[in-house]
Amino acid sequence: MKRLSIFVALAIVSLLADARTASADLVVSFTEMGGSVVTSISGSIDLTGLSNVGDVPESISVRPSNGTFYVGSTSGIPHEHYFVPSSVVRTGPLSFGSGGYTAATSGSGDFIGFTANSGNFNIYLPENYVSNTLVTGTANYAGESFASLGIDPGVYTWNAGANQITATIAAVPKPSSVAFLMIAGLGAGVVRFRHRRRTA
Repeated sequence: MKRLSIFVALAIVSLLADARTASADLVVSFTEMGGSVVTSISGSIDLTGLSNVGDVPESISVRPSNGTFYVGSTSGIPHEHYFVPSSVVRTGPLSFGSGGYTAATSGSGDFIGFTANSGNFNIYLPENYVSNTLVTGTANYAGESFASLGIDPGVYTWNAGANQITATIAAVPKPSSVAFLMIAGLGAGVVRFRHRRRTA
């Protein structure tokens, strides 16, 4: 039951983040639950205007003070580094907390990363990535919390070329709140469905 509650809570947080960032190319969520922090990323990147720097080694980790996060398999799979030049749109916060470098304890999926790097934005994607292809990955920080990682909860948005990257940082709601969010989410879905039928 506890695992199911956690799974449902994660799904709800993810759906709410997606609903708030419908225009985002990459939807990022940092979730604090059960004595750990989980980072998940899903979406795609338009490579137009970005510069391929090649394969630059990086590890699955987070560095809030530098606006940096990476997710994906920890097995050392190849990945590519894309620099966002000043000739394209490049706006957003330079950090999402005061924390330094922390390596993830585990990860899965595609290697995906982003760093604001003092205004020099960089995006990391799987090797031979095809523009606008869906990618998804996670990173887990067992035994950590937002406080221990130096992460400030909130919603952060970066614009990088033709892309928007939006990170939602929030703790999983308590069980009573989960039930409320499920009802609210279903209600919102019904409203959208009825609206679409009326406008069809």
